[in-house]
Parts: sequence; structure tokens; C-alpha cells
Amino acid sequence: MKKNIKPIALVVGGTSGLGLEMAKILRDQGYDVIVIGRHDPKIEGLKYKYTNLASPYFIKRIVKYVQKLPKIDLFVYAAGFYQVGTLSELSEQEIIDMINVTSVVPTLMLRAILLNQKELPGFIAITSTSHRIPREVELVYCAAKAYLDMFGNSASLDKRIEKTLVAGPGGMKSGFYNGTDKDLSNMLDPEWVAEQILKIFFGGNFKYKKIHIPRDPKSVVIIETR
Repeated sequence: MKKNIKPIALVVGGTSGLGLEMAKILRDQGYDVIVIGRHDPKIEGLKYKYTNLASPYFIKRIVKYVQKLPKIDLFVYAAGFYQVGTLSELSEQEIIDMINVTSVVPTLMLRAILLNQKELPGFIAITSTSHRIPREVELVYCAAKAYLDMFGNSASLDKRIEKTLVAGPGGMKSGFYNGTDKDLSNMLDPEWVAEQILKIFFGGNFKYKKIHIPRDPKSVVIIETR
């Protein structure tokens, strides 16, 4: 009898917040899920790989790790990194860290996957509604999210990638705001957002789709599809 092999989902930023909620849903849907991040979620059914996505040392290591993986069926890039400060208030290292996490790493990881296999059945890039709203104290954050938005759109033109979803949720309840006085009462629930994103991804045939998930009003808006 032929052995049943589970599809593999690689979820970067899958150790907390939205990424973790997506990883749990994918596990329950029958995926063999690998989560990458800084903190082991210690949840049954999720295979954990440590990395610090802001560090050049770990970036090289995680790219080599990806190159050795078996075929990836779904690549989810949900790594989050939040900064507040004007351009002159942020340090050089803080700016580099943001660009690494939101731009350099997803680019190198997707490249490694495509070099390693002839096709990628699915790619989900998690951006933010902030990528279309200029903010003086979130300049680098907004710009980096805009990169990831266009990167996902352009990557969908690669014939090796069968299906791409770029999802931009609004502010969510997360560890980003630990230790701050940020009012989270109107923030989105990561579990609900994860359900909406995967419902859209698995809900129909498309080559590329872009969605926004604003929090006021709480909704799912299809921006573009092809």
C-alpha cells in the first residue's frame, strides 16, 4: 500500500500571533506544519525551528535550512516586526532589522524554495493595511510592508507559483503592544483573521488575490484578483 504523505506548510512567524493561528488551522486541515520564529510555541503537531530573522547570521542559516527541506506545498510569510519612531529617532540597526525581516528574508526564502523545487502550490504573504497609509512615526514599517505587498504581487507572475494570496490585516491583538498603553479593545482577533485568510485562500481558484481586513468596520475586502 502506498504511504500517505501529508502536504507541508512552512509558516515563518508561526510561533505567535496570526502566524501561529494559521499554523494551527493548517495542522488541523492535515498539513505537516513547520513554524519558524524566536519562541517555541510548544504546541502538539507543529515542528519548531528557531531563528532570528533580523540577524544576518541567522538569515544565512535559515536559507540553508529551507534549501534542505522536502517539497513545500504552502509557504506562509507572517513574520511581524513593529517599530514606532520618526526616521531620525530610529537607530540604524532598528531600520536594518525592519528591512531584513519584512523585505530581505521573504525574498531570499522564496528564492531558496523555487531553486529547490519546480513548483510551489501556494504562497501567502501577510502585510498590513499600514502599507497604504503614510505615517511619520511608522515610516520604515509602512514602507517595508509596501515592499512585501508588491513582492507578493510580482511573485505571483512566476509560473512556478500556482496560487498567491497577499493579505493586509489591520491592527491585531498581539505581543507587539506588550508594555504599552495601547488600547486593544478595537483590535482584530488573530484567530478570526487567520480563519478569514485561509477561507479565502482555499475557497476558490485564482492565480493571485489581494485582500484587506480592516478593523473599522471589521470586514474582509477583496482588492484585486486574477
